[in-house]
Amino acid sequence: MKEVRGKLSTADSLLKMRRELSSTNLGPVYLFHTKSGERDRDSVEFLVSLFIDIVVSNFRGIETGKFNVDVMDSSQVEVENALRYARTPPMFGEKRLVVFRGGEKLKKDDWNKVILYIKNPVHSTTLILSFPFVQIPEDVIKLASERGYLRYIESLKERSIPSWIKGIFEEEGVKCSPEAIARLVEFAGTNLQVLEDAKNKLILFTLNKGKIDSEDVEEMLLQTRTSDIYELVDAIFVRDMGKTFKILKRLENQKTEPLFIETILAQQIRGLLKIKTESSKGKTDISTLSSLTGLKDFLVKKYLSASSKFGLNQVEEALSICNELNYTLKHSRVNSYRIIEKACIDILRTSG
Repeated sequence: MKEVRGKLSTADSLLKMRRELSSTNLGPVYLFHTKSGERDRDSVEFLVSLFIDIVVSNFRGIETGKFNVDVMDSSQVEVENALRYARTPPMFGEKRLVVFRGGEKLKKDDWNKVILYIKNPVHSTTLILSFPFVQIPEDVIKLASERGYLRYIESLKERSIPSWIKGIFEEEGVKCSPEAIARLVEFAGTNLQVLEDAKNKLILFTLNKGKIDSEDVEEMLLQTRTSDIYELVDAIFVRDMGKTFKILKRLENQKTEPLFIETILAQQIRGLLKIKTESSKGKTDISTLSSLTGLKDFLVKKYLSASSKFGLNQVEEALSICNELNYTLKHSRVNSYRIIEKACIDILRTSG
């Protein structure tokens, strides 16, 4: 069945849905689904989770909300049980929320039970059926659509992202300049999770200002990226390869300047080498090491902790890898993030 949105763009439609779900005046049933052929599963799943989190947060913000919120998954709970909860009167309050996720294993009899509920829902309950990528029977889709309960969740194409950014800031009472929006699009592309995180950080950075400028975005990006690079270094220092890869992917998604990553990584390894050189001589007093190396006490503590994971020759090898990394980034045609990834792996694999 085709969704009817009139002249609303995808961004406007999703923003309207977001505002609707932020309201305290919710309908009895919401069936989250996506159109056949939708390829961007990550974006759809993010939006579904975001919308559910908005509703759950609002309910739990009510004084009696904690008694009236049930979030269930079809892998653990039968749909019949979820519908029974939905038919249960709210406790100490006026409204109950039941969220039922999954639905992949629902059989014909289960769908018939869903149909019966949709035909006669309990209006003191808001039931969210989150089945974005489930093959829902056509009669269920038709009934939910006729009753006004069907909500299609679509991914946002790049051309719709500026409208989405403008809308999510306006919901917070903040205006985002066209230049700031353009910078955020350049920064995050169509990654809605990155955009949501950026929005939250920018609102904190510009508290009470009421407007986001491109300079604010630049400052936020610089702080975010710098923080993430230091987190990358920390993961390398404890030889956590899984976390290292995760942060590298985040830095790549944020389009962090590769030479900026290399600069901070090399800087940190030089600091580690200074401490490892002195500590290998038996000097472990923090004040003494700080005086000898010119490093702050907190950095001395950090490098001392990391030094237990690396021998002196391993740190020297790691610094050599960083020096080579700088040259390769400037001269190689290979994807810069793959070059950094290989360098990090080489550092993690250094052996004594």
